[in-house]
Amino acid sequence: MKHKFLNWFGLTTLTTYREMEDRAKDYHKLISDLTAAIAEYEGKPKADVEYLDYKPNEHGSSFNKKLFDEWYSIYCKNQYQGYKLRQLSKHPHLLNAFMNEFGSFDWESIILHMEENNWFWSDNSVAPTIEELKDCVITLIPENRFDTIGNAVSSGGFTVSLYYGEDCNSICKIKFNK
Repeated sequence: MKHKFLNWFGLTTLTTYREMEDRAKDYHKLISDLTAAIAEYEGKPKADVEYLDYKPNEHGSSFNKKLFDEWYSIYCKNQYQGYKLRQLSKHPHLLNAFMNEFGSFDWESIILHMEENNWFWSDNSVAPTIEELKDCVITLIPENRFDTIGNAVSSGGFTVSLYYGEDCNSICKIKFNK
């Protein structure tokens, strides 16, 4: 009865206040823990094994591209792609636009074009695989520059642009410069 009377005047008992205070502390701790967990993924990932420590007895005086590619595939590629997609996930509409464009892109025609024109990447003697093309495009996702059309990133013949259009719709364009 006493609680109802106090609540009617907008007042509360000390025990009710302490219960609310405890819930607020729990809530703030949860927010703090979540923020700390998210912060782990904010920075660019670091490899568990550095390149110089990877098969150190095989390093010579010259750069070994095959060894580097092997190390990158094992220790960096997936983490870096995950980082790029997490950065893009902060913009859910652009992530959706990217996934739609990425999923509908004609990868096979790019492979055929590269093979017909003897277009190889780096020191390779064969055209890249579809998986390698997709890996390249994911790494070209711009980082937090989505305000204008001109913010495109290019490499390996690909250009990726993500931006908000004039009517605030999200746009992704993946092009291969033939």
